[in-house]
Order: sequence, then structure tokens, then C-alpha cells
Amino acid sequence: LALFPFSTLPASHTKEIPSTRTPSTHMTISVRHEVTINAPIAAVWKEVIDLPGWKKWSKWTVLEGMDTAQVGPATLQASFDGDGVWKKFACNIAEVDHASYLLRWTGKVAGGCLFDGNHWMSFKETSPGVTTMYHCEDFNGMLPALGIGMPFKKVDANYLKMCQALKAHVEGGGK
Repeated sequence: LALFPFSTLPASHTKEIPSTRTPSTHMTISVRHEVTINAPIAAVWKEVIDLPGWKKWSKWTVLEGMDTAQVGPATLQASFDGDGVWKKFACNIAEVDHASYLLRWTGKVAGGCLFDGNHWMSFKETSPGVTTMYHCEDFNGMLPALGIGMPFKKVDANYLKMCQALKAHVEGGGK
């Protein structure tokens, strides 16, 4: 499911994105999406760190448990079909870096042996008023290795839909 090599991310984002594992012979499934948003990075970031606001634009994934993104435990809700039927997963918001525009969260089952997910969104202003969004996740553990436990192809497609929905939301003035 690697949509493009990790090395195509800007160097500023590849060097600083922490991993929950050592660079990885364990990585089994990798999702990478990139979308250009015609809006200033501050406007995009404002919508991303407003976690309750995700319900305005994302039918696939929302993070709950806090008003604004901050490090700590949270609940991830996923609707794999975007139909309002949600499954809840415990997760941890591992990093919120306002200076480099990085939001990262993780989730594990059985200490990471069965499942270890490292998910991040990062943003880079590519020209005045234009922001590139990178939406990525690495899935490790026995379940991803066997292709079970989650509909990984749907998740991949949904992350792209999330990028497109955030783009439409921000470019539409956050309405």
C-alpha cells in the first residue's frame, strides 16, 4: 500500500517524524498521501488542531477526548465506510508540534506485538497561501503482517478522502 516512497516527503518532515520502532524491517503496511491545499498554513493548522471540528469535514476518522490537539490519551473513532457507523479505539496523541505543523498519534494492541500504528499529518507551506498536507501511517505487528484486524485498503482510501475533505473544508472557508 505504499503510495509513494517515504523519501519523497520534504527532508524537514522525514528527519523529524519519530517512529514507534527502530527503522523498520517490521513495517508491514505503509500509507502515504499528499495533497495541495490552497490556503495559508495557519488556516489549515487551525482546522487540524480543532479536534471536535473534525466532525465537520471527516466522515472517516475523528479524534475525541480533548478540545484542541495536545499530547495525551484520546479516543480515535473510525468509520470505515464513512456511513456514521463508528468503531472506537484507544490511542495516544504523541506529538503536537505547532512550529513544524506536525500532529502524530499512535495506537497499540498487546504492546505493539499484534498492532502498532504510527499516524501523522504534517504540513508545509509550499508558497504563499499554498500548503502541502502529508497524511501518513505505518502499521506494524502481526495483524497487519497477516492483513487482518482492519480493512487496510479502505483505510488507505479513506485517508485520501480525509485529505480531500479537509482541502474542501479549508478552501471553502471552514464552513
